[in-house]
Amino acid sequence: MVLLIPGAAFWVTSWPLPEFVKHRWAGAWVCSAFRNERRDLYRSSDLIREAVAATRWYCANEWRVSEPELGMVSFIDEDKIRRKRDPGRCYLKAGFVRLSERTVTEDLAVVQQLPAAMPPAEAPLGAQRNFWGRLEDSPRAVPWFGGKSRAAHLVWAAFGDVSNYVEPFFGSGAVLLAVPENRAPRR
Repeated sequence: MVLLIPGAAFWVTSWPLPEFVKHRWAGAWVCSAFRNERRDLYRSSDLIREAVAATRWYCANEWRVSEPELGMVSFIDEDKIRRKRDPGRCYLKAGFVRLSERTVTEDLAVVQQLPAAMPPAEAPLGAQRNFWGRLEDSPRAVPWFGGKSRAAHLVWAAFGDVSNYVEPFFGSGAVLLAVPENRAPRR
């Protein structure tokens, strides 16, 4: 699920299948990407709370599933963020808890929010972009030089019938966001 405030912020929630996860939080929702470019307009912790609420709403109303037992996690690479005394502070202010465990392979910090601590489910405020909407008229998740937003339908046509899709170079996410409904992953 992608939430977008054009020119300001974006959030990506993923729900990887447990058999493909190599960390101990298999089955949890994952905040795969979050960026707030307009801290003068939006507090990151508020955006995170809204994104979690929208994720709960989307899963309950579109997928007809409740949140996973392990809730949501996000991984923080402290070497790739601005130096702070408490990396991940915006997640902590949004109700996440920093875990003492770290990921084994990349040594990333982990923050987690269990379902009991999540904000109530709430419909997104018009910024929802799902895999089956009118993606050709939707803005890209992020502007990206060399993006494939105009050619994404041709890429999917060239793939033919595939049962698995991995996006090694996400860029703007145009190809992933343009997945045809009949090829979209199902749980």
